[in-house]
Amino acid sequence: MVKQLEIIKPDDWHLHLRDNQTLATTVANASAPLKRAIIMPNLSLPIAAVSQANAYKKRILGPVPKGESFQPLMTLYLTQDLTPKDIATAKKAGIVAIKYYPRHATTNSSAGVLDLKKLNGYTRSDGCTQHAVAMPW
Repeated sequence: MVKQLEIIKPDDWHLHLRDNQTLATTVANASAPLKRAIIMPNLSLPIAAVSQANAYKKRILGPVPKGESFQPLMTLYLTQDLTPKDIATAKKAGIVAIKYYPRHATTNSSAGVLDLKKLNGYTRSDGCTQHAVAMPW
C-alpha cells in the first residue's frame, strides 16, 4: 500500500503571462508551482515571429526567482502572413505551437486570422503537421 505520494511540479498548457508591468508578477506567481508552461502569444503586439518569441522568452526568464527552474515553452500567433517556411523555422528554433485566434474573437486578437481558407499558401495541416508543431484551437 502506498503511504506517501509525491506530486511533482506540473505543466500548464495554456498560460497568459502578459507583458510590461504585469510580467514580473505573473512570472513569479507561475514559476513557483509550475515546471513548464506553454506561453500564449496574444500580447498587445502579437508574438508572430521567432525573433519576437525569443525576445519575449528572455523577458519572461528575467523575473524567474532564484532557485526556480521554470521553462517557458514558446508559441507563435497565427496570422494570414505566416508561411510553411516560417513554421519550419519556428520548429527549428524550439517553438512548440502555433496558436490560432479568430480575428476580434478574444483579447488581443485584432491580428488574428480572418479567413482560414486564405492562409498564406497552406492549410492547417500542411505547415503544422508536416513540421510536428501543435496548432491548438
